[in-house]
Amino acid sequence: MLLRRLKLQNFGTYAGCQELNLKTTPTQNVILVGGKNGAGKSTLLEAIRVCFHGQLSDRLMTTREKYERYLLGRIHRGASNTLPAKAASIEIEFDYGDQDGVRTYTAIRSWERRSAGGISEGFQLLRDGAPIADVDSAHWQDFVQELIPMGVSDLFFFDGEKVQLLAEDESDKLTLSEAVKNLLGTDIIEKLSADVSIYRSRAVQGIAEDANAPDLDILSTTVDVLRDRVAGATRDAVTAATVVEAMRNEVSDFEQKIQEQGGAYAKNRGRLEERKRQIGIHVAALESSIRESSHGLLAVALAPKLLESMLQQLNIEQDVRFEFVLEEALTKAARSTLSQLRKISVGKGAKGFSLGDLPEFAKISAVVKAAHKVSEWDAPMVHDLSNAHEKQIRSWASEALNTLPQEMKKTSEELETLYRERQKVERDLSRVPQEDVLRPLMDSLNHLHHRLSEVSLEAIQKGEAAEQTKESLGKAEKNYHFAVDSIAATSVRRLSLERAMRVQSVLAEFKNALIERKLKQVEGELTRCFNELSRKRLPRVVSINPNTFQVTIRDDHERVISKQELSAGEKQIYAISVLWALGKVSGRPLPIVIDTPLARLDRDHRRLLGTRYFPSASHQVIILSTDTEIDSDFIPLLGNSVARSYELSFDSTSQSTNVKEGYFAKVKAYEAN
Repeated sequence: MLLRRLKLQNFGTYAGCQELNLKTTPTQNVILVGGKNGAGKSTLLEAIRVCFHGQLSDRLMTTREKYERYLLGRIHRGASNTLPAKAASIEIEFDYGDQDGVRTYTAIRSWERRSAGGISEGFQLLRDGAPIADVDSAHWQDFVQELIPMGVSDLFFFDGEKVQLLAEDESDKLTLSEAVKNLLGTDIIEKLSADVSIYRSRAVQGIAEDANAPDLDILSTTVDVLRDRVAGATRDAVTAATVVEAMRNEVSDFEQKIQEQGGAYAKNRGRLEERKRQIGIHVAALESSIRESSHGLLAVALAPKLLESMLQQLNIEQDVRFEFVLEEALTKAARSTLSQLRKISVGKGAKGFSLGDLPEFAKISAVVKAAHKVSEWDAPMVHDLSNAHEKQIRSWASEALNTLPQEMKKTSEELETLYRERQKVERDLSRVPQEDVLRPLMDSLNHLHHRLSEVSLEAIQKGEAAEQTKESLGKAEKNYHFAVDSIAATSVRRLSLERAMRVQSVLAEFKNALIERKLKQVEGELTRCFNELSRKRLPRVVSINPNTFQVTIRDDHERVISKQELSAGEKQIYAISVLWALGKVSGRPLPIVIDTPLARLDRDHRRLLGTRYFPSASHQVIILSTDTEIDSDFIPLLGNSVARSYELSFDSTSQSTNVKEGYFAKVKAYEAN
């Protein structure tokens, strides 16, 4: 993927239309975008994420209402505007390669403030300048999610705050866990294992009703009650902000999971099925019309040259018949003329005589006959039809040559359009998940939303009570599982239940093997990236626990180096190495957009980032920075890898940002050399 152009219209601090050309080359892959604090650097990163992912771009926007409030707040409100803007938009043009080659896409997200309140939002997706035809417009957002998954984009579009979190606390374990699971799709394995557990519980419950076994209802109720108490105690044990944030993340992840499994397509299942039925009826009618035509003149219409030849022969025979009639009429006229000429008297008195008696009359007769003679017509009479038959034949030929081909062309074009539409509808229907797959997810999502709404903002810590309740719950669950296993051991369905248990065991082993294999790749890349960016040229080996995702760093003497032993700069380098390694392992050729990346780094680490990370981190690297981060000392480190540079100029009078070419005039020409 290669970003080509970013266009903002009244978004955030950007007034009017502001556009950045982001094209790079293989040798010049870095774009510098500079701006002082508050000028709008983070807004550019935010715009890219919002344009591609909409509401999913921020896990805190858990409801549509919050998302619409966010969009309202991002419409530019500059001090110089006499009339405030009512709409905003973000447009990103990018190249993306697939099996058909490199295609140019344009994603456009726009929204407008309604006069009655609220927001009207639209999303367009173009391919090579035209709307994508093989994906329904209602699913364009899902199409972008497939190109750039939200969980993967976090590894390529990030800011200094994410780097800081990875550097300072234990969030690297969570980041590694989420990233690896997103890359492997282990959520599907977890769902299958959960379904097998449900099957076992239901099967054992049915057996327990007919056997002298421990009362599972009481044990199950005890477990459920204790689980509720644990949930309540846990909510009280953490601050309201922590609980709310955790729940928001859980809801966001689950919504993303539903999106990935085709939840958006399921909303239109009924409409798609009805449209497929209507198309089938129309196609059947048109095909029937073609079959009826094939019993008539359709076969004749397939030989237009033969028909035209027949019409030419009919025209010739018509001329021949006309010549016959004309010759007969002229012959009759010649006879009448000669008869009249014979009777004409010539001379006077006794010397008078008739013209026919003259010896020269034979010549006169020959001249008259020659004058009334029709030129001979040697064309053959092939058909020799009557006038009625010829008229009927000509009518059929005209229909076969003109009317029928036009009708068949129109019918075939209409059929082709219907066939294409039916294929598109069937593709959309194929993406609709089965009801038994989607329903549990939707039920779980509804349950999560319900829990989120009930979170109390006044929760206080009650850690000891929570731990005691958890211990009781563990004992109750142990008793319940022991009872389940006891029933299963004596059940006539023992074989099925044992197989279900083995399936769960295999699934767990398969999931662990996948994670362990992927983590081996991450370990190798993380070790290489960390050593390459660290100014201490001492080889270090990074290992990751596949169960806890705990990261361990060892030096060349196998001594464990805790994260707290690293300097502030090394922690930053470690965090960037984590994101770099995960991006490489993902296998996604995406650009990197990084905001304020050099905070708390010393000169040596900055030099390593400038010479080793930015030029090779991706085929396209967009750096959003202040003039104190990338300054006159840093720019030369990038060498010839900078393709373009921009400065974000904020006008305090108009409260708006304009984009200018040039990065702080290349920091005033390296501080005037």
